[in-house]
Amino acid sequence: MFVGSQLLFSRIATFDRGSYQCNATNEHGSVISPSTLIYVDVPLTFTLTPDSVMSLHEGDNVTLACNISGYPHPIITWYKDNYMLNNDYHRTITRVYSELYSWAHLEFTTIKYTDSGLYVCEAQNRNQAITYASEVIVQVTPQITTHHPKGMIVHIGDPFTLECRATGIPPPTYTWYHNGKSIARIADSHFTENEGVLSIQESFGTDAGEYYCQVVNTVGEVYSPVTVLFIDGLHFLNQPPPNVYILKGTSKELECIVAGTKKATRVEWYRDDKKIRPRCTPKIFPPDCQVDVQGNTLFLNSVGIEEQGTYMCVAREIEGIDPQQIRTRATVHIMVPPVFSPHLPSVIEGRRLGDLTINCTAAGKPPPKIEWLKSGITMSNDTFREIKGGLFYISELHTRDNGKFICTATNPAGTVAQVIRIHVNSGPARLNATIKVTSWSATLNWKVRLTNGNKINHFEMEYQEVDPEITTWMGVGGDIPGDARQFTLMDLKANTTYQVHMWAVNKEGIGEILTKLFVTAPIMTNTVPRGIAGNHLIIVVSAVSVIICLILLLVCIVLTRKNSRFWFSKNQEDGHSLINSQQDSPSSGSVVNPAFGTENGGKQGGMELHEVTPRSTVYGTTSGKQEVVDTSA
Repeated sequence: MFVGSQLLFSRIATFDRGSYQCNATNEHGSVISPSTLIYVDVPLTFTLTPDSVMSLHEGDNVTLACNISGYPHPIITWYKDNYMLNNDYHRTITRVYSELYSWAHLEFTTIKYTDSGLYVCEAQNRNQAITYASEVIVQVTPQITTHHPKGMIVHIGDPFTLECRATGIPPPTYTWYHNGKSIARIADSHFTENEGVLSIQESFGTDAGEYYCQVVNTVGEVYSPVTVLFIDGLHFLNQPPPNVYILKGTSKELECIVAGTKKATRVEWYRDDKKIRPRCTPKIFPPDCQVDVQGNTLFLNSVGIEEQGTYMCVAREIEGIDPQQIRTRATVHIMVPPVFSPHLPSVIEGRRLGDLTINCTAAGKPPPKIEWLKSGITMSNDTFREIKGGLFYISELHTRDNGKFICTATNPAGTVAQVIRIHVNSGPARLNATIKVTSWSATLNWKVRLTNGNKINHFEMEYQEVDPEITTWMGVGGDIPGDARQFTLMDLKANTTYQVHMWAVNKEGIGEILTKLFVTAPIMTNTVPRGIAGNHLIIVVSAVSVIICLILLLVCIVLTRKNSRFWFSKNQEDGHSLINSQQDSPSSGSVVNPAFGTENGGKQGGMELHEVTPRSTVYGTTSGKQEVVDTSA
């Protein structure tokens, strides 16, 4: 703002920097002042930096960028592990400055493992100094430094060792292969492996073959040369593993086959230093002979816990001088599938903000491993949940704890699971429901008691078969409206036991779960469903009614037509009788039919035709008297 001879800046900004001159003018001329430069200091700020931790591969070309805005331009310096860096044969620092920006890029050509360390970019001017740190980790592909020879000869039973050592960042892992198959790191193996060193305390005939190792880390992998191992002397060509697992009630064969000698050999089986002799015959067969020997093979038939133990196979030469003898042992473990004991209830309820403890226990051999899962994912401890094996403890129940949880028990014999529903009571009270069943449906009627005056938003329901078999829980295809008080489950199986869960939901949350058992009605062969029977009855009654009406109508028509013919016939006879009667009357000189009037066309006074019947006719007279005339004569 320009006031008089002064230029005032109320809030100076970066765009105010530059050269300023004052121009003074009057009627005699003008004059311009010398230039005045205004510099605006801007705080230093990093605009581009590397990641705080960088994992790089050895041999890559890498650039660490350090861009800064601010004025005056800072001096930018790079440090590694507190030592200032300068340019060298594989590392270059490039500095660039613009009006308000400065940057210094640290560039590596073919970065090395020795370049790993803590890098700091420092920017400093007369006003301030700022720093940014980034840790660089250079990962290195494994390199084998020591490996085994190309070939080895080992006498049967002697120990041997193979080495495969390597370097790499991160430290590599080792996997040994025998005849193209990886050697499992389990207790069943008589191999031991530690940081690339493979050891065998007692060599077997089956140990002969090709060996090599694989070295792997996140950067790459490398394989060692192959070593061929030869086994010398009497040895087992085929033998059982040190540990044999058999499911209770099943059978197993253990075989010993020897090689490495031209002399005759004999194979025998022992248990607890007692020789096992053949027992099974055509008259004695499993399970009466659960442990049997036939030739080189040990048969374990329909095993029970009693057959668990250590068995020894002994092979010896039976001729020649100084005969050789070898032996191997196999420990038989009888496995029993896991069984839950006791079974947990299908629904476990707890109050909101309260605690809850669920203990899922199972028995089996070997002892099963117990885990808790939700939505198919193994659960772990958090702020409110603590899991130790089968013990599941919730210190504070919340809405998120509503839902289905699965407890699994696993051992080598199998896996079992049981599903429970945890229900956190914070919503409506438990419903009061009744059930009416047919052979194919179940109708639930219920009453609702509002909680805290809040109306029901909707109802939820699920059901399952529990007898003769237990099925998975099934939904009803969606939520049931909150104003409903009845619902029918359709397409059920006849004479089957079902379990149903139902609960209400309002804004407070999910209500208490109602659990009901019901049995559908059996199908009766001499009856039909009520709805169908009612329809059939209506149809039958309607048909019978129509038939009866038709019959009555037909009878009426027949009778009407018959009476008409008879009346006409009798009326003719009565007319003739009247004519004859008139002819016979001495007081009349002419013939007159009372029904047709006088001879000259007038009516006969005091007479009318009233009714004609087959037997008599009644005439009315003007005097009010009646006279009955018999017309049958």
